[in-house]
Amino acid sequence: MAIKKVLARGWDLHINEGTYGSPSWTAIGGIKSFTFSNGKNDADTTDFDSDGDVEHIVASRSRSVGVEGHYLLDEDDGSRDDGQSAVETLGELKGNDSLGDFKLTNPAGTVKRFYASVQVGDIGGGNDDPSSWGVNLTVSGAPVDAVSTDTDFATFALLGQTGASTINTSAHTVDIEIALGSDVDGLQPIFTLSTGAVADISDFVQTSGVSVVDFTSAVTYTITAQDGVTEQNWTVTVTVAT
Repeated sequence: MAIKKVLARGWDLHINEGTYGSPSWTAIGGIKSFTFSNGKNDADTTDFDSDGDVEHIVASRSRSVGVEGHYLLDEDDGSRDDGQSAVETLGELKGNDSLGDFKLTNPAGTVKRFYASVQVGDIGGGNDDPSSWGVNLTVSGAPVDAVSTDTDFATFALLGQTGASTINTSAHTVDIEIALGSDVDGLQPIFTLSTGAVADISDFVQTSGVSVVDFTSAVTYTITAQDGVTEQNWTVTVTVAT
């Protein structure tokens, strides 16, 4: 495929509210811009033998992520965006507890995972402005390049469906109703998956808009994540309107 320019909005930033080995990733919402910055500290190795030319070696490297966005709030019950709230909670901690586990995912699904401390930015705005929210993440240690372990249907559609598909990412089910009189034994689902993931039925790889599926009874799809290891079974049920 061609290498091309990508939009910044195609990146995602998550914070882990689980453990490192069993992560529970929460998306940080409201982001309108981010900057992943690199820095370095040099050790001066200039001496008399340098003949007047300054010499150095890199002694250490640093990284940080600056995030700017909108403050997200439910004005009815006061609840906050889960990701923003988790970041703010981390920003109050000290010592070893002050380092959180984050992942930054690019539009191709490549993941950069890192530990970082948090400094929450100012919250505010003018009379006609949306309330601002931001954070600076100071990375601790070297980020780890990884691939996505997500195994979800992002969308799933059928020609002739009567309403929106119901995708339950907790129960791993998809429910769709199609029009009265429709045949269910030769449908071609149109779907999108988590970045880099692949879907199969009984080890036969499924291609969106191409593969023909018999939905006379519920069908089990197996989605394999981009890492090639993580798998999740999904049950897709199609009913005909009465």
